[in-house]
Amino acid sequence: MRDARYKDLVEHIGALRSRGLSADHIRTELAGLKQYYTYLVRIGARLDNPSRYIVLKDGQQRDIQFQDLFSPEELELLLDRPNRYGILQWRNKLIVSLYIYQGLTTGEIARMRVSYIDLDKGSLFILSSPRQCSRILPLRANQVIFLERYLTFDRPCLLRSATDALLLSKLGSIVKGEDCHYLIESARELFPERTLNPMTVRQSVIVNLFDQGWDIRDVQLYAGHHYASTTERYKPTDLSTLQGALDQFHPLGPR
Repeated sequence: MRDARYKDLVEHIGALRSRGLSADHIRTELAGLKQYYTYLVRIGARLDNPSRYIVLKDGQQRDIQFQDLFSPEELELLLDRPNRYGILQWRNKLIVSLYIYQGLTTGEIARMRVSYIDLDKGSLFILSSPRQCSRILPLRANQVIFLERYLTFDRPCLLRSATDALLLSKLGSIVKGEDCHYLIESARELFPERTLNPMTVRQSVIVNLFDQGWDIRDVQLYAGHHYASTTERYKPTDLSTLQGALDQFHPLGPR
């Protein structure tokens, strides 16, 4: 099992399909394989993860590449990206912080309004969407500083017409999703071997909550997931016990 190749795993998945197993069952098994080989790489038992590039076409869910995600300390490096325009410094730090602390989607960030911010309580409201629930999340101390400086000094200078939109461009227009997206992707040189984009940042934030001991219900509320089953996909297996469990019970069996 430790020495399985990409071809072996593809053939195994084909065998599962031929047995008429559901897409959910196969997806769950593949997720276990991905974490198992991630474990082997971490302990030095393998140099590669043969399951890394296997993506199932069944259903709409995307596989989470746990081995490519980012720790909280790595995510905070994104706050130090250089800014071309001084007047956008605090706005950009705010946008990046909403990605790396609250794990917001690009759409949620672009739709933020001044009225959604409560500096006295240190919280922000996130509007619901077809894919996420509305919720109120706490702000970090440094985010309060970003907001106070941006709202007090920079946003009034950027404002060209009355609007409650929180984020404004250098020319005073409402910031679009691609502008927020760029702030993350432009820092890809920090992690050349991994995929850095808003989706992997959000995945990292959610997985890190589990690593910090959060209960699945609390993570679900924080992430705005409609269903606990969605949140469950982000819960890493305990790598200290994964090898023994898979060696004993996994259909591939020890080799």
